[in-house]
Amino acid sequence: MPVLFFAAFCFASFGWAMAGHFRPSGRPPGITFVTAALGAIFTGQHLWALYQGPVRLPGSGTLLYCASAVLFWWAIRVTRGRGFGVIHQAHCPQSIVAAGPYRMIRHPFYASYLLAWIAGFVATASPALALAAPLMGALYLHAALREEKEFGGGALAADYRSYMRATGRFLPALWPRR
Repeated sequence: MPVLFFAAFCFASFGWAMAGHFRPSGRPPGITFVTAALGAIFTGQHLWALYQGPVRLPGSGTLLYCASAVLFWWAIRVTRGRGFGVIHQAHCPQSIVAAGPYRMIRHPFYASYLLAWIAGFVATASPALALAAPLMGALYLHAALREEKEFGGGALAADYRSYMRATGRFLPALWPRR
């Protein structure tokens, strides 16, 4: 079943990134472990729900998982070698990435994760999957706000404010503010 394959591909990609792409600086805070644990639990729920069925909208779920994977790997391509930190971990941004998906949204990784959490619920309409997107979304919003605050307090503050006016946080800005 393609929807299960694409879901597994997304979640495996996200797991790989935690170990192979994002760089910790010291010991991550507890909220990082909470995010990872909830992500693992919700991943298991998603894969189980898709395996067990019924899958009511497999095409819609597959499309959302594919969109998630494309956005994720596009962001990986653009950020490879830039030393992006682990979620919720403080770091001092050295530059603003405004290429690839970052031309439209400030947090394409979090957006790709949210698409995956939404995809499982859309595909199955399973109540067990209904909590993943809002709970994980709250954790991603917390991380995004922290990252934006770090930019806002550093040497790149003025440039980042301009970048924020032109882009959306998780979705493209329909009417960029100039």
